[in-house]
Amino acid sequence: MAEKISKHCWATPKCGISFAKQNFKEVNRNMNYRFIIVRNPYSRLVSFYVNKIIFQADPPWNLKSEYVNEIKIPLIDISDTSISFSQFILELENLNVLKIERHLKPQWMEVENIQFNKIVKLENFNFDIRDVAQNLGLDYEYIINLPKTNEFKKNSDIKELVCDKKSSWFRKHGIPKDWRLFYSSENMKIAFKLYEKDFIIFGYDYN
Repeated sequence: MAEKISKHCWATPKCGISFAKQNFKEVNRNMNYRFIIVRNPYSRLVSFYVNKIIFQADPPWNLKSEYVNEIKIPLIDISDTSISFSQFILELENLNVLKIERHLKPQWMEVENIQFNKIVKLENFNFDIRDVAQNLGLDYEYIINLPKTNEFKKNSDIKELVCDKKSSWFRKHGIPKDWRLFYSSENMKIAFKLYEKDFIIFGYDYN
């Protein structure tokens, strides 16, 4: 669910919303330029899984040295954090994503009828934000070099599919750099069905 950050900016949880609040909240120009920061829905679900399930909602700068006890998944009523990504997607399939916790609500909610001048895709942030900077008179080089404080370290050596690995496996071996490794053809179909409108409205491909 998108949230209005300022006169010009909208963003959604797990889509750079903390970055947007830190850097665009006070921007106020005498113009009607509007932009929204969005994220590939597949990648967004992986981000939730990494943050809220693997690391039990601990931020990257405050991770535990060891996660001994599995707990109920923070923010949603699913039994515990030991589940694999595929199990998580199956659990999510049984929930109404329109009424779920804000981190998992579709990105189109609350902005379906708003016309944006620019859709900034997190995957293409450095390219897309240039238009925003030019129109709002912001320092482009400053923006793209700002630190990203909510990123987890990735392991580029992991090449195999990890969709059926339990969360404890990732705490030992790390998080794959490529989010696609979390998806099988089966759980991708489910994820697409749940967030199909996000794919259509914001121009993301099924694959």
